[in-house]
Amino acid sequence: MSLPRRGTVPTLAAVLLMGTGGVFHADAQERVGQETSLTPSSLRHIQEVEPRSGPPGTEVRIYSENIPPQGKVLVGIGAIGVGFEVLSEGTQGRWGDVTAALAIPESAPWDRSIRVIFLNGLFSPIALSDPFHVTDQDGLVRRVGSVVRDGAGCVALEDDHGDIYALDGSPDALAPGSEVAVEGRWTSGGDCGADGTLEVVRVMDPPAERPDSPPPPL
Repeated sequence: MSLPRRGTVPTLAAVLLMGTGGVFHADAQERVGQETSLTPSSLRHIQEVEPRSGPPGTEVRIYSENIPPQGKVLVGIGAIGVGFEVLSEGTQGRWGDVTAALAIPESAPWDRSIRVIFLNGLFSPIALSDPFHVTDQDGLVRRVGSVVRDGAGCVALEDDHGDIYALDGSPDALAPGSEVAVEGRWTSGGDCGADGTLEVVRVMDPPAERPDSPPPPL
């Protein structure tokens, strides 16, 4: 079962697939498809995802204690506006705390961030995590976008999906307004970059085919 490739933007319902056996729950399509007003701010925040980056195969531990009691908590990964793949089921305590784990699949893209999502037994989204950054085996991520100056005046990359990364060790040639593809090591935190920092390893021309704009809201 693979995540949708870049450039395809099906509805969330069309890609809510069970990771075990690849069974599409058609009866959930209409219910999930009706959730047209969902945005990250309309969902609860998954409090802990560890680690926050790693290559396919990485075992991710998930915990959140702010989830209303549910009959079932399904756990998946994917991208806002593209879709999510259900990979496991969480365990919920009597006070709403949810513990879960999943392995990042081989199909997860390294050229955009993904998120963990909780859904209830009716496939309605409940909560969303901060971005997870899939790397290659060398620990690198790839991002394509425009060089900008962020709110702190730092040189940053706003990628084609709306994420903003500070650029560390970037060549002087990366002037604001440049369209580039960057490969680098991702780190969290720092005073610049809303979505972390990229320690630049390589800078290339952007690919010929790119999305015209960030994908629509979830």
